[in-house]
Amino acid sequence: MMLGKWSRRLAGVLLLAYAGFLVFGIATDEAAFQPDFRVYYYAARAWEEGLNPYDPDSLSRVAQSPVQHRYVYPVLALVPFRFIPPLSYRDAYRLFLAVKCLILVGLLCLWRKILGPSHRAVFYAFCLLAFNGSLYLDFRSGNVSVIEQGALWLSFLFFARGNLFPFCLLVLLGSSFKITPLLFLLLLWSTSDRKRHWYFFGSVACFLVVHGALFLIDTTLFRAFVQNVRQFDEMGIVNPSTVTFLNSLSTLIAGTTGYGVPPAVRWALFAGIVIAIVVASSRAYLAARRLPHDEQVWQAVFLACFVYALILPRFKDYSFILLLVPAFSVIKRASPASAQIPLVVLAVLSAHYVHLPLLRDVLDVVWDYYPLALAYLFWGMQIRELVSRHLTTPREAANVENALRPECEPGHLS
Repeated sequence: MMLGKWSRRLAGVLLLAYAGFLVFGIATDEAAFQPDFRVYYYAARAWEEGLNPYDPDSLSRVAQSPVQHRYVYPVLALVPFRFIPPLSYRDAYRLFLAVKCLILVGLLCLWRKILGPSHRAVFYAFCLLAFNGSLYLDFRSGNVSVIEQGALWLSFLFFARGNLFPFCLLVLLGSSFKITPLLFLLLLWSTSDRKRHWYFFGSVACFLVVHGALFLIDTTLFRAFVQNVRQFDEMGIVNPSTVTFLNSLSTLIAGTTGYGVPPAVRWALFAGIVIAIVVASSRAYLAARRLPHDEQVWQAVFLACFVYALILPRFKDYSFILLLVPAFSVIKRASPASAQIPLVVLAVLSAHYVHLPLLRDVLDVVWDYYPLALAYLFWGMQIRELVSRHLTTPREAANVENALRPECEPGHLS
């Protein structure tokens, strides 16, 4: 992925200008952007006034205008918004956007440290455009995904350095909104630390105690939270998960043949897919244990990210931010090196409208789940690479490893 010196600089300037243009557009039009933040803001205000933050009518009453979306996170996640100074919605809107921009800058620095030397312009373009522009989708929607990623990737850094206590704290912090990041605590079982059992069960116990206390303090609010979460029915390009892909495929089959796939069959198929993913990933992890320690740890983290994305029933379009670094790492190590640019192009492709009947319907499903397909692609490439290393002798492994490095060594953290 070689670019000339001046070409890289020009690409960097253009990319920075384009990113600034996107952020400026969001910052100056609070009516059209960040609808999720609108929910957070007025849910916190409603809670502060003694109203139910999970009731859309309460939010609309406080906002004095319709609030379309529901608040779907634990009530504990509203605490930071309650301690925000009494700003107007417009000022709070811009403050939230500015905080996310600062977190993103920190994330980009951290990601480059993890990946090691690489072409900055290519990497930044990849981050902005890959997986249907997941980063922009997060900023446009006003979701907390970038904040969640900041906590998770900082936790991964501590994990790679063997500092498990801050790793657990940051995973718990990252789980304060969407809960499912708690699954990353399973990484503890890949370490040889004698205290990993205490860290794991202690973290899970803290999580259960906090949410159990929330349930006991206000059972009505907790039940309202569960009810809102259960009303999720998003499919397609806004929630391209494995489960919703199977549901969309069933809908397509029913529309074409008149016979749908029974839910029990779909869930059985999903269970089979999950088992296959876990088994293949476990085999790859065992193969990765022959690698140098730093690389072994990061490969375990990347594998965990891929598995997490592929098996969750709900994985929104902006959630694919999690896979930017694992996917770029796979591309950096792609062999032959000539395959790297096509892989980048594949990752940044966007959907287009097709006019042909039936084919249009098929491609609608394909493009809706294009980020999911990319996740499977890069996960499969990582599995293939790690397993292929395991099947070679140490000397052959060294030769393969050198051949897989297109231009520079991967990042090592001390």
